[in-house]
Amino acid sequence: MRMDVLSRAFPEVRKVDVYDCKPVYKSEGPIWASLDYVRGDAYSLSCWPTICPTKHIELRVIIVLGNPSYGQHQREAVIQILKNASPIRLSMGVTAGADPQFWEQVVEALPRLRILELTMNLETIGGSAETLRALQRWSNSLSAFKDLKAIYVQLRIDSVIRQSSRHTSAVQPSEITKTYALSMLPNLLSLTVPALRLCSIAFRRLVWDQNGKVDFVSDPVSWWRIGGSGAGRMAQSVSCDAGERVVAHVCSLIQNSSNDYDDTQHWSALW
Repeated sequence: MRMDVLSRAFPEVRKVDVYDCKPVYKSEGPIWASLDYVRGDAYSLSCWPTICPTKHIELRVIIVLGNPSYGQHQREAVIQILKNASPIRLSMGVTAGADPQFWEQVVEALPRLRILELTMNLETIGGSAETLRALQRWSNSLSAFKDLKAIYVQLRIDSVIRQSSRHTSAVQPSEITKTYALSMLPNLLSLTVPALRLCSIAFRRLVWDQNGKVDFVSDPVSWWRIGGSGAGRMAQSVSCDAGERVVAHVCSLIQNSSNDYDDTQHWSALW
């Protein structure tokens, strides 16, 4: 069924989960005026000729970066989806390649963005040293974030290393990779994204059970409050409870269509 038909049949819908759309289902008329939440893969969402303004977009896709010969159509589809939906909150997955041009296009497409939640896939064949290099390549693209208006950035780092044995009991990110991420990235983000007030980083590790099933086990989340101005901006560690409380508050403001999250005095009161 086409989306324009669905929107007329269910005009009060606020959340949409799009899966396995076909071009034959392309909408031929207007859809909802706005939505609170849309989740879907890039191909299915690209079947909509236009996506209405949406508060939260969750893309079920891992966008391949740093490889011009692969994934170009996917990247172009994602940029068009973001332009159409202009989300305030964006959740998506990426590989850790260096692709400043892609990030510049993302930032340009997201004038309303305030929350960016990235799942970064560091899957490599070369072991933990290559995992660290992949993360460093991504951090070299952060200059493209200079015009990003996000006040909260979440990085969830999936450190997945394919080894010769299929039944590896556990694969964990190397301590040097975790140290680099936790000691360098918060301050790099604070200096790169002028609007940033809060960031968090979490690691997940790959675990194989006896039947070869893959599960992810998450490490505790680390949180930082961003303070200061200009070259004096810096990240200060805060508790998990404080970080989660502030993010929950900001998400409630977004849900209620309030823009108090841009008020400096409002942020000062949150701590």
